[in-house]
Amino acid sequence: MVNWTKENMESAIEAVQNGMSQRKAAFTFDVPLMTLNDKINKKYDGDQVGSPTRLGTKCEALLVTLILFMSDIGMALKKSQVLETIKYYLVETGETNWFENNKFILIIYFIYTSNKV
Repeated sequence: MVNWTKENMESAIEAVQNGMSQRKAAFTFDVPLMTLNDKINKKYDGDQVGSPTRLGTKCEALLVTLILFMSDIGMALKKSQVLETIKYYLVETGETNWFENNKFILIIYFIYTSNKV
């Protein structure tokens, strides 16, 4: 959760550019030191947080819609059903993803099902 404002971060960056130390600017403007450092060194582009989606925006949107719909009608999906749905979608659409032959999903599914009590 972000507890600082964009304006505070911009002020802290400006203060550092004008000679203030990063540590002092972070304290003065109440922003995280490492986040300030990352912004100054342009470690990330824009306001994007986290890594890019692995399944693709379309697949993730469809998955969210399905999960919410099933929950709304009182039929929440189990984790194994979500994983199977993702696998089915990737196989059927041939969508490129970073899961080599969907092995990641199969490994997670195997771990999940073998650890069931």
